[in-house]
Amino acid sequence: MGQVRTVAAVTTRTPWIYVLPALVALFLLLPSLYPEASTGGADILERYGAENYMETSRRLQQWRDDGVDGELVALEERALEALGRAREATDDKAFFRAAADYENVTLALVERGVWEDDELFMRANSLNVVRIAGLAEPVVYTAVGELPALPYLAFVYEQVPWLLWVGTPCLVAVAGVLSRTNGRLLALGPCQVVGSLGSGLFSGLLSWAMVMGAFVLAALVVAARGGWGDPAYPAVFVQGDRLETLGCADVLLRASAVILALSLFVGMLVEAAFSPVGDGRVPAAVVAVFALLPMVVGHDGAPWAPWSYVHVAQTAGVCAYFNGGSLSETPQAFPLALTVLFGWVTGLSVLALVGNALRRTNRL
Repeated sequence: MGQVRTVAAVTTRTPWIYVLPALVALFLLLPSLYPEASTGGADILERYGAENYMETSRRLQQWRDDGVDGELVALEERALEALGRAREATDDKAFFRAAADYENVTLALVERGVWEDDELFMRANSLNVVRIAGLAEPVVYTAVGELPALPYLAFVYEQVPWLLWVGTPCLVAVAGVLSRTNGRLLALGPCQVVGSLGSGLFSGLLSWAMVMGAFVLAALVVAARGGWGDPAYPAVFVQGDRLETLGCADVLLRASAVILALSLFVGMLVEAAFSPVGDGRVPAAVVAVFALLPMVVGHDGAPWAPWSYVHVAQTAGVCAYFNGGSLSETPQAFPLALTVLFGWVTGLSVLALVGNALRRTNRL
């Protein structure tokens, strides 16, 4: 543990490792500087206005004239009635009850094969409104400035460049490496087998803690203006052929878990790059190329590779009012990401342990 304490003391006193977490906080807070920017919520509310009412009325008449199945006609009549109630609603709860009724009819029509080309995305958009209507205080935020802290972060964190998720643990780990007199973390401390492993894990945990600190800072700034919001505010999105329905707090917890796994992986990869085996070094360049391959062949090109999951929002999910496409081509991207990333962390940990054991044996 002496090695880990030494690494901790050096890295936490290295000021330049805080640059990237500061940039994460900047990207998270940047949208709040434009409070009038649209969230897409106004488009949601327009779905229940006069234009859609007239369009639904025309479609209903067309279906009657064409002799469409009576069950479909009855559903469209219910949709028109719900739109009428939404237009006449005098308070938010009445409006959202009517909106939810309309969207439930839409879901029923989708189940019966209407609009099957966009079935998954129409279901996602309709379920979003149904989930909002089920909140204790249903609301659609039309501008960024209206968003409370938890929904705000779940809406905007996808704007953080993926390089920051990876760069932060890389900087922390490299800071430890560069601070050693012999250029290696592995030469420190009395326990060189376990201590090496601890150094890589410490680098990952420290970088994750700094990124989470950026999230907390952004949350506090936004909460001071608009409160914390409902942690159950819906996040409905599509991954591959799978529809995910979560709350904004769930999305943020998933994002935290993916960032943790990425941070540990990068910390252990840097550690492996400086791990000697016998008279040479672990061929970390080969390991890195193998891991980086998906950056060449595409984000979803190799689900076994950790760099396929550097786009955290695509893996963990986001809050958005409209779904125009899949966040990821991989269904179950979140559990798969954790399995792959922690699998690599385990493999690199074994590599570090074996390398240090061989080194220690050669010295005896």
